[in-house]
Amino acid sequence: MAEPALSEAEPAAATAADSAPTAPAPRRARPSRLRRLARWTERCLAILGVLFGVYHAGFEVTEVVSPSMKPTFSGSGPGEADNDWLLVERISHRFSRPPRWSILQFQTEDGLRVAKRVAGYPGEELTVVARQLRVDGTLLPDAPPVQYLAAGKLRPRRGEQTTYTVEGPGLFVLGDNSLDSWDSRFVGEIKPERWRGRAVAVLWPPSRWSWLW
Repeated sequence: MAEPALSEAEPAAATAADSAPTAPAPRRARPSRLRRLARWTERCLAILGVLFGVYHAGFEVTEVVSPSMKPTFSGSGPGEADNDWLLVERISHRFSRPPRWSILQFQTEDGLRVAKRVAGYPGEELTVVARQLRVDGTLLPDAPPVQYLAAGKLRPRRGEQTTYTVEGPGLFVLGDNSLDSWDSRFVGEIKPERWRGRAVAVLWPPSRWSWLW
C-alpha cells in the first residue's frame, strides 16, 4: 500500500511559527489616582482610630471652672472664655501613687470633678504654720510657691497652726489658691476609689499651654 505523501507546506508553516517574535507580556496598569487617594485615606483613618482608642482608654480633656488652683490654673465659672482646659491621664495612678505636688483629678461626693495638688501621704502628719506646709515637722524644700492657710480660714489669727494626720489609704490634697479652695482641710483625705487621673498639661488657651510633669 502506498504511504501518503507529506505536504511541503506543513514544515514551512511550522518554521514560520517558530521564528515569529514573541509578544511582550502586558504591563501592569498603575493604580489610578482615585485608588491611591482611597488607600491613603484608609491608612490615615486607621492611624486616627488607633490614636482615638489610646486617648479614650487613657486620657480625657477637662475644663477648669473654679479659681481654687490659681495661679496654676485659670477658672472663672462654667463656659467662661478664660477657663483653662487640661489633659488628664488616667492610667499611672492605678499602678503607683501620684507624686507629691502633682495635680490629682478626683470626683467629689456630689459627682463633681476637681483638681488639687497632692500634699500628704498615708501615715504623715501635716502642719500648716505661718502659711507654710510642714510634713512630720519638716518644711519640704520642693514645695510650690503657694502660701497655705491653716484650716482654710480667710483671716487666720497670728501664729495659728493646724495639724492634720493622714490615716490612709487616701491622699491629702490642697488647692493652690488657699483662700478659695474646698480641699482636704475641710473634707479630709481623698480615697483611691475617687481618683480619676493626673493632670499633665494645659492645652487651652494657647497662651497658657504648658506641661505639668
